[in-house]
Amino acid sequence: MKAEVFKSGNLYFNPDGVPNSPKKEVTVVYSATYTDLSEVVIPSTVTYKDTVYTVTRIISGCFKSCSSLSKITIAPTVYYIGAGAFTGTALFNDASNWQDNVLYIDNCLIFSKNRSVTSYEVPEGTRVIAEEAFEGASIRELSLPSSLIGICDYSFSDCPISELELPSGLKYLGSAAFQNAPFTSLTLPSSLEYVGYISFPWLKTNSRFDLYCYAVVPPVWLLNSRTFALINTSQYVGFKYSTIHAHVPGSVLDAYKSVPLWNQFTLTGDIEVSPVEDIRLKDVKSARKVLENGAIYLLSPDGRRYTLSGSELR
Repeated sequence: MKAEVFKSGNLYFNPDGVPNSPKKEVTVVYSATYTDLSEVVIPSTVTYKDTVYTVTRIISGCFKSCSSLSKITIAPTVYYIGAGAFTGTALFNDASNWQDNVLYIDNCLIFSKNRSVTSYEVPEGTRVIAEEAFEGASIRELSLPSSLIGICDYSFSDCPISELELPSGLKYLGSAAFQNAPFTSLTLPSSLEYVGYISFPWLKTNSRFDLYCYAVVPPVWLLNSRTFALINTSQYVGFKYSTIHAHVPGSVLDAYKSVPLWNQFTLTGDIEVSPVEDIRLKDVKSARKVLENGAIYLLSPDGRRYTLSGSELR
């Protein structure tokens, strides 16, 4: 069933979140009515038919050619900004808004015109790096801030980055974000919720790639941000998924084994997460199974979450 686009204020939204997820998320979508806007405020939440949605994404080309748009506020809940979302706006076209050929809008890195840069430090406070922001640049050394929550699709695709440390608060890592980069391992932080497909070099090389994931709820793999469709591995026949050696928390290894794509990798439960009290679900029959972010867990009557083996998820 296709999601119903609705209007709130002067913006249009599409409730196209992850299938089967209890999270209510919406994308800001394009409308021809935006043409004369001079100011846009992307809110944190919107309400439609008595349901409160969190605003998390701005679609590609959303405000393209809104030549009068000179003031833009982006809510801190937004972790994805599509390619060309603000191209052609008055803000985008004003050279004084660019810092060293890089455009930031409300602590979001939108685009870099400098493709010859070999090293870049994203400033602390930056929340999102937009789609295709540095695609094809010559970056070899990249430093990311702790404030970052979203690295969007193709943002560093074809950049020769040899090493990478992802920030501890990252929520979204986009499709092909680091495609063709030469590194052979990557650590995913415990905060990560969504991983876009072909995020890593292994897709084309089929050589060993070590992935270290600290999340106790397995991040869900998505085809791309535009559709939020879940991965269907039958679409990618011929890829040697077993060459991905995924190292995950041992306490939730079974949960990873139940999630699409993760269960195609060579899984090892050799990561120890921060010690927490091992609370067990005493009455399994009183809980119900819930699917969230592609992972199945038990939800007790008091709202606590447990793995299928009965250990509490924190």
